[in-house]
Amino acid sequence: MARSLDSVQLRSGETLELAVVECPDPGYSDELSLFYAHKEEHWLWQIEQALRRPMDSLETRFYVGRVADNLAGSICTYEHRGLGIFSHVYTEPRWRGRGIASRIAAALLPDFESRGGSFLVLGTDYNSQAYRIYQRVGFESLRPESGTMLWEARRGSFDGYFQPQPCRVTGLSWHHWPRLCALMAREAGGIYAKNWYTQPWTWFENDFLIFMQQIARGEMRASVLEGERGAALGFAFLSLRWPGEDEWQLTIYAYPGFWEQAPLLLDALGELPARTRCYADSTTERFELLLSYGFRERARLEQRWGRDKSGAMALLIT
Repeated sequence: MARSLDSVQLRSGETLELAVVECPDPGYSDELSLFYAHKEEHWLWQIEQALRRPMDSLETRFYVGRVADNLAGSICTYEHRGLGIFSHVYTEPRWRGRGIASRIAAALLPDFESRGGSFLVLGTDYNSQAYRIYQRVGFESLRPESGTMLWEARRGSFDGYFQPQPCRVTGLSWHHWPRLCALMAREAGGIYAKNWYTQPWTWFENDFLIFMQQIARGEMRASVLEGERGAALGFAFLSLRWPGEDEWQLTIYAYPGFWEQAPLLLDALGELPARTRCYADSTTERFELLLSYGFRERARLEQRWGRDKSGAMALLIT
């Protein structure tokens, strides 16, 4: 059953009933899956999974607004240990222009805080209509002219999340979704060699779902460095470059101050396939680590990426 939050009047005069669906709740699966039918297949797969069954310790909530018992708008949060992703903001077309998304967000944020929530992150296009809505309800860009945004219940909670802390390495699980999105938000543009591409990684919400499907098909291995405060502080992803081929792509990253634990991420993946490639700036700790694990440099790319532009990107292979 949905938990009622509030009842407010829209500027067009209708009454908007606000509630939250706390997953799993199979009774709402058909309605919400249909409401989000415009989403890509992997998103619909995840929405149905969340509504029908537990997803380890990941908490999923749909904040919904109804007008005369018609589902008019919804926003979703994916949470773990007080941090979350603010996602799936959607208003049914015939109800747009009446402030429904803003009303739902205004009910969501205090509810999140009342449950002990610390911060929410999201990714959108900078200065878009959606960006301006999020800005009005209290989200701020993490960098100038960036669509990666943050809302904090308490100032400083986001920075404190990444402070030095004891860590352990574990396999990738659903509850890492908001943790890894927080890490990507923190390091937007500083994490590169994305999957088989060489562009900066600026947001992770969509890719995480694709990775979870690849793991289920046996096409990927993944390890995560997690801190005792709940932070994701590093990762290693090993995935097939193309389905049906026997060539693999490695992406490894650790937050500044945690690189000494990067070998644990690699070790957790097990023996690397004979044909594995990875990109690394030739001046970084990543480059030296890969050489120590038997990678050899195959080529240098002329273009340079990342914050440190002093060395060219190198392609390394096993």
